[in-house]
Amino acid sequence: MRRVSRITIIALSCALAAPAVAITVSVAASATAASSQTAKNVVTYTGTRGSAQRITAGTYRASVHRAVSPVVHLSPLAVMAPASINGPVPPASSVRAPVTGASITSPVTATGMTLNRQASVQQVFNGLSDLDNAGFGGEVTPPDQGLCAGHDPSLAGRPTAVWEAVNDAVREIAPDGTQLRPDQGVTSLFADPNAFSDPRCMWDPLTSTFIFTVIGFPLATGPNASLTNTTVDVTVLNSHGFASYQFDTSLGGQCLGDQPKLGFNGDAVIVSTDEFCGPQQNNFEGAIALVISLRQLVNEDATVNDAVLGPLSLPGNIVLGLDPANGPGLSDAYLVNSFPFDGNGNNNPTANTLGMWTITNTGSVTRGIGSPSISGTIIPSETYGFPIDAASTGTGKVDHTVVIGKRSFPIISEAFLAANDSRVNSQIEAIRVFGDIQLYAALTTSLTPSGDSAVRDGAAWFKISATSRTVVDQGYVSTPGAYLLYPVIVKSTHGTPVMAFTITSPTINPSAAFTTLGSGSVSIAAAGAGPHTSFSDAPPFNRPRWGDYTAAAVLPDDSGIWLATEYVPPAASQDRIDNWGTAMFKVSG
Repeated sequence: MRRVSRITIIALSCALAAPAVAITVSVAASATAASSQTAKNVVTYTGTRGSAQRITAGTYRASVHRAVSPVVHLSPLAVMAPASINGPVPPASSVRAPVTGASITSPVTATGMTLNRQASVQQVFNGLSDLDNAGFGGEVTPPDQGLCAGHDPSLAGRPTAVWEAVNDAVREIAPDGTQLRPDQGVTSLFADPNAFSDPRCMWDPLTSTFIFTVIGFPLATGPNASLTNTTVDVTVLNSHGFASYQFDTSLGGQCLGDQPKLGFNGDAVIVSTDEFCGPQQNNFEGAIALVISLRQLVNEDATVNDAVLGPLSLPGNIVLGLDPANGPGLSDAYLVNSFPFDGNGNNNPTANTLGMWTITNTGSVTRGIGSPSISGTIIPSETYGFPIDAASTGTGKVDHTVVIGKRSFPIISEAFLAANDSRVNSQIEAIRVFGDIQLYAALTTSLTPSGDSAVRDGAAWFKISATSRTVVDQGYVSTPGAYLLYPVIVKSTHGTPVMAFTITSPTINPSAAFTTLGSGSVSIAAAGAGPHTSFSDAPPFNRPRWGDYTAAAVLPDDSGIWLATEYVPPAASQDRIDNWGTAMFKVSG
């Protein structure tokens, strides 16, 4: 998330936008009072109960709100390192371990990629772009993306629907691409004029309910001068109609709750945010987890109970980017985080552990008796490295200039794309398997692909047993000469895990791609139409933003998987200020 400055600029934070700004980490102090050491390397926190009032409800109708004048936003991901955005490139030897399992050893070129044998593209559509966002909230980069698929009980015949939410715009389509509602802005979907950025969504098959989340601000007060009064806005859509709520993420008005990440179990919706506190939001307190009553949300009650867990930490480690799992019907809730930063907030050149978390007693938020608790531990994993900027097809020079108001903005043809860091940062699926519950997660890592001599960006993936709290399978996806950015991994109940990401290189325009684990090949689902051109690589931002995360959704009948990631769309869908777009595609499960 994190919009930082004003061009006609909406200023939203920004201590973490510029590498020269010092970052203070106070995780240990905030954790001392809340946690107790229950076993070696295991920490436990008990929730603080609260509630939120319904702010609106009724029959859902998309209302279109158009921006009056162009506004340019930058939404940089929180970067902890005070000295370097990308960190040092790890020595090749540190991430050169044999690439096994999902490794890709065949050469990849812009044309001539072989379709996976275990999955094929069944549908592909041009998704939302910066041009679409410009009509609702302004020019925003990079895309922060949500995706979910299910039966829409608010429409006649309960059709299968695929929702895509990107920054300020929302779209609902049928699997054949037919648009089911007009495009709309997030301010309309969440009944919050201040809603913005990091939208996510999910569909609970057991209650036939869509649930959407986004960063918001209290309706009564709106953004304060320091932007430390954030909420997570939640909208529910089912056969009752729709209802919207706001849950506090400000820790008493002192913090900005960044990047709400969404998951659920049989009793509760789980939302995790990263807490940046203080007048400049440069004091990182740790991640929190909100446990919200699923039953009360589904019923669209006037009051919905919740509990706040954290801020969370693990011994000697920063807990940032804590991702909840999607686990319909499960009694407990599960979350995973990686460790791209050390205990002092500096970039981790390499790491070989993950954070594994379990929330118990989630039903207590509905009953109003007792509180949920969360326990976390550090578990060993394969090595992953802090990513490097990905070489792409741009010239690195000014492509053209755009005038907004009285100011000119140089638009750069980007020779590199920022890979941010090695956070998990995408949804996690929880699958029941022979008495175990298995979680699938992926992240961007620097590595040296087999058959290559240079450090590139690829993907590390993990299959985690939630029961034993161990990694039971893992591997890398890489390809010689190319860079893979912002992976997401998802598995249907009986299918093979599928991973989506952006692929780019000096000869491959930023494109939407995927692989099936074990297939030995990468497929381009939607080829990029040209280099990425953006205002973000020019002053005052000076950073070639790309992505933040890729999204995935399993169809309700388990017949396939929808994936969405960033690419450069056809010219007709390109905005002259920033030409990013998204591709939505369905593959066999």
